[in-house]
Amino acid sequence: MFSINRVYIKTLAGCGRCSFELDRLFITPIKIKGRLFIRTKNMRNADILIINGIMTSSFREEISSLYAYIPKPITVITFGSCSITGGIYGKLIGEWFEEVDAFIPVNIRVFGCPPMPESLIYEIGKISE
Repeated sequence: MFSINRVYIKTLAGCGRCSFELDRLFITPIKIKGRLFIRTKNMRNADILIINGIMTSSFREEISSLYAYIPKPITVITFGSCSITGGIYGKLIGEWFEEVDAFIPVNIRVFGCPPMPESLIYEIGKISE
């Protein structure tokens, strides 16, 4: 018997490579260290929130209300350089870029452009212990 964790993915602006990797990874349920991780379209059922893409000031209210709406406890993961540092676009958008962890708590940061799915699996495995 597996414990089931539901993953909700929120994609912001960006080139789309991170969302492609996440879609590929969660196309079917994945098993990591005795837990089953499945993607959910209903944020009220989520145990894990993955945010990818560029976080701009225009998304701040949307992400804050999304975080407030999801039942706690929840693990928040930022996936990809854009959601963590602005990535290749950070310098271009300058003052409009905001770090996600400036207004909601982030548990895990997965760096890369795009990060390898194995990196996310490794990080999820660490929280499963």
